[in-house]
Amino acid sequence: MGVQITRQLNERNHDVLAVMRSATAVEAEAAAVYEDGFELHRTGTANLAARIAHLGALRPGTTQDDAAAVISVLTWVDSYALLHDRHGWSYDRCQEWLTRTLIELTISGPDLPR
Repeated sequence: MGVQITRQLNERNHDVLAVMRSATAVEAEAAAVYEDGFELHRTGTANLAARIAHLGALRPGTTQDDAAAVISVLTWVDSYALLHDRHGWSYDRCQEWLTRTLIELTISGPDLPR
């Protein structure tokens, strides 16, 4: 669900992402690039939510839009940064928790918790 990709981005580009985040407050161009990245991310997560809905695998009571929002928030690079940098979680712990949480909040299936 993008958790692995986000982990790799954070592990490999931690310093670049931190500088970019800081620059968005004072540099309009950096803010625009960061926003463009978020919009691409949001489009990708909306496509993933649409695919889950198409497969009939959305958790009962979860709309496609809600699933897209949850996936977007939990797989955005800032989520890893908060968990890793601010809360001291390892990248393994971040990935495991984010994966489990995404599944619990968005997907329904015979072997999944309800």
